[in-house]
Amino acid sequence: MNVAFEYSVVIRTLGTSGEKYVRLIKSIENQTIRPKEVLIVLPYEFTLPHILRDDQRVIFTQKGMVNQRQVGIEEAVSQFLLIVDDDIAFEKNFVEELFKKMLSCDADAISPNGSIDTNKKLYGVSYWKYFLLGQRRYSRKISPYYLRVSRTGGTIVNIRMKEGDLHWCQTANFQCFFIKRNAAVNVHFENEKWLEDTGYALPDDQVFFYKLYLNGGKILFAPEIRYTHLDAKSGNIKSDKLYKDYYTAQRNYTIFWCRFLYAKAKTNNEKLLLSLCLLYRMFVQTMFFFAKCIIKGRFEFIPKWYKGYKDAFIFNKTYT
Repeated sequence: MNVAFEYSVVIRTLGTSGEKYVRLIKSIENQTIRPKEVLIVLPYEFTLPHILRDDQRVIFTQKGMVNQRQVGIEEAVSQFLLIVDDDIAFEKNFVEELFKKMLSCDADAISPNGSIDTNKKLYGVSYWKYFLLGQRRYSRKISPYYLRVSRTGGTIVNIRMKEGDLHWCQTANFQCFFIKRNAAVNVHFENEKWLEDTGYALPDDQVFFYKLYLNGGKILFAPEIRYTHLDAKSGNIKSDKLYKDYYTAQRNYTIFWCRFLYAKAKTNNEKLLLSLCLLYRMFVQTMFFFAKCIIKGRFEFIPKWYKGYKDAFIFNKTYT
């Protein structure tokens, strides 16, 4: 590659992903264009049981998906950043291809393809479940965006896209992405630490990238540039799944809806339409949740479901 550039790698980790972390480090070391630095952002109470190279630096900070990523962004010195979780692997020309794509498309952030659910169509029961719950739907509407944020706070996948089309997005995947440092800093992700209040930062990726989009940032999904997600499941080691899935989802997605959809609406008609979409989502998801609690016999979670919505609206009244 003729164009010289420097980039920093930012790894958010708990130091618990073992061999998967080792594979990530090997992927970084084998790059055709080596990074200027590798920042390993680790919570104070955790240790990293691996030998560091000269270009690797451990940064200790408070534990949290938002905080650790933000600290890495602030500490990095390069103009470009590769921000990754600790359980992925990729080919030796991975960063080179990301940079080429960024230059050729004049993008601010590139989201490579990790073959996760967001990037493939659902079928059958799963399709209708996510559609009815307002979480994801597929559209043939002409749009420059491959992924859009819907009025319910979910995502819309553009299935008109063909191979060779530019897949612009309003949201993307947080496991791995390549971004201009200035664009990342200007998101001011440090203002979104409310995501960590529940112990699980869902939907941190949507908040980060949608703020980038609102700032005028250009986000591109690159389906042809692939990485492998090894899935260490280190983000939330001890958590009741029902509590995490339902309380966190209702609280955090509703806060997202209030802060970044309703608050950004410019007309009363748009606010009315957004409110109707939220009411629809709340009604359908409540019916689904009740059915699931009845089937599982977990009635103690019903008050926590309501508490998720209640806490969201209380938060939005007091947060600045």
